[in-house]
Amino acid sequence: MIFKRFLFRRQQPADTQENQHQKAKAALAAGDRSERLEACRHLLDLVELRNLAEADAEAGVRELAQARYRKLLCGQEIQVPTLTARLAELSHLEDQRTLVQVAAHAKEPELRLAAIQRLTDQAALAACTLDDAATANRFAAAERLRERAPLELVARRIGKRDKNVLRLVRTRIKDLAEEEARPARVQAQFQEICFRLEGLGRFESWSQDRGLLDLLDQQWAAIQDQAEPEWRNRHARDRERFLTAYEAHCQTLAERIDTEKAEAATQATREGLIAEPWAGARGAWFCPGTRTRSPTTPGAGATIPSSSRRRTAGFTALAPAT
Repeated sequence: MIFKRFLFRRQQPADTQENQHQKAKAALAAGDRSERLEACRHLLDLVELRNLAEADAEAGVRELAQARYRKLLCGQEIQVPTLTARLAELSHLEDQRTLVQVAAHAKEPELRLAAIQRLTDQAALAACTLDDAATANRFAAAERLRERAPLELVARRIGKRDKNVLRLVRTRIKDLAEEEARPARVQAQFQEICFRLEGLGRFESWSQDRGLLDLLDQQWAAIQDQAEPEWRNRHARDRERFLTAYEAHCQTLAERIDTEKAEAATQATREGLIAEPWAGARGAWFCPGTRTRSPTTPGAGATIPSSSRRRTAGFTALAPAT
C-alpha cells in the first residue's frame, strides 16, 4: 500500500481556462501592482484585455495588456481564444498597429486576411503582398494598394512569383498615371470648347454652327462638374452670344421668305391681269385667217367694252410706280 501510493499518485486536477480567467479577474480587482501585472499575463478575455490596454490608470498594466492582446489575437500563446472569437474581435478593430501585427504574424490565413481587409497602411499592405504565404491574401493586399510608391515597389519585387498580383499592380499604376494626367487634359478640353464657341457665327455658317453647338454641349456636359467659375462664365457668355445671333438670323430669314412669297404672289397676279384682257381683245378684234377687221372690230371712234376697261384699271393699279 505504501509503495502503491508513490507509484500511482493521484493527479491533481489542472485549472481550467475558466478558473484561470476568474482568478485573473479577481487579481485585477486587487490594488497590488504586481498581482495586477501577473493577472494580465494569464487573462484570456480579449475584450477585457482591450479595455485594460485602452483605459487602465497604470501605464505598465496598459502596455502589458496591449502586448498580451496582440499575441492572443495572432495565436502566439499556448492557450488562445477560439478562431471564431478572434475573428469576431477583429471585425470591429480600428487600431492600425494591431492590424499590422495580425496581418503579418497571425498563424491562421483567415485571420491574416481579415486583418488585411481592414488595413489602410500602404507600407504594411505592400509587405503583405510580397511576403504572405497565401495567394488569396497577397491578392487582397494588392487590391488595397492606392499609392504609387508601394505599387511600384511590389511591381519591381514580385517578379514571376505571382502573375495575377503583377498584372493588378501594373494596371493600378497605369490608372494612377491617367488620373494624374486628367486635370491637365480636362483643362485642355475646357480651353478647346470655349475657343470653338467663340468662333461660332463668325463666318455666318449658321446651320453648320448650330449643329456644332450641339456637339460642344455634349462635350461640356461630360466635364462641367470639374469646371472652375472662370470656365463656366466664359462658356455661358459665348454660348448666349451665339444663340442670340442665331435667333436674330432665323428671324431675318423668316421675314425674307415671307417677303419673297408676297412678291411672288403679286407678280403672279400681275401677270394674270396682263394676259387676260389682251387674250379677250385679240379674239374680239381679229378674225383668224384674214387680214381684215371683223364687223365687231372697233374702228375709228369705237369704244372698248367696260369689262376691258376695268381689267386695265386693275393692271394699272398693280403696275410699279415710275
